[in-house]
Amino acid sequence: MSFKVVLHPRNVANVIDELPRSYQEKVVQFIEFLRENPYRFQERSFILSPDRQNYDIKKCKGHQNRYRARFGSFRITYEIYKFEKMISILKLETRGHIY
Repeated sequence: MSFKVVLHPRNVANVIDELPRSYQEKVVQFIEFLRENPYRFQERSFILSPDRQNYDIKKCKGHQNRYRARFGSFRITYEIYKFEKMISILKLETRGHIY
């Protein structure tokens, strides 16, 4: 059950290029993690991926399909489109700027 992941070109793709290498790797690992099964996190609010990376994922209030994931001081917001089997990564920012 693989989902297609779409990055917003201005808000995400450009920011990933500017991140330190360690954060770039974490973002890529997270995207691969989501691609396989974006609903795994619903069992627990704080999950441990197979590569031992912690992903703190929460549903955004006021949105039906929008979620956020935490990576240290960075946050990723994304939406899951179940019927299209697509995940849209909307933003990648520091905690103070994303909300």
